[in-house]
Amino acid sequence: MSRPAVTPDSACSELLEDLAGADLAVQACYQCGRCSAGCPISPFFDLLPMEVVPLAAKKTPAERRVVAFHRSFLRSVRRWGRTYEVGMLASYKARSGDLFGDLKLGWSMFRRGKLRLWPRKIKGRKQVKDLFTSGGKGKKE
Repeated sequence: MSRPAVTPDSACSELLEDLAGADLAVQACYQCGRCSAGCPISPFFDLLPMEVVPLAAKKTPAERRVVAFHRSFLRSVRRWGRTYEVGMLASYKARSGDLFGDLKLGWSMFRRGKLRLWPRKIKGRKQVKDLFTSGGKGKKE
């Protein structure tokens, strides 16, 4: 007995139902790439996890928040030389106005040790900061 072919529309519907049942707001994805960067099975698929979300929700990501996220990310890198997640998220939350939207997820990450309260110091922090003030060219010494 052969199984009926799965069409993109039917697969989308099933995936959306599963996601809704898991209480996930797919349209809230702001395309940070963290899911794709840490996914151990992504090399075995044609699409990255962050590419699947817009296809499944048939919606663009929450674009107005993307700009807020990028500004917060760059501000964090400029200040600390790397991403300081807690500071970046606080900045993003203030910019986007969505203060408590994913508090449950943040608390879970914090409890598992994924978010540090204090930024890590890195060597070359001044050089990274100089990249921002010199238009990405760095200072010549």
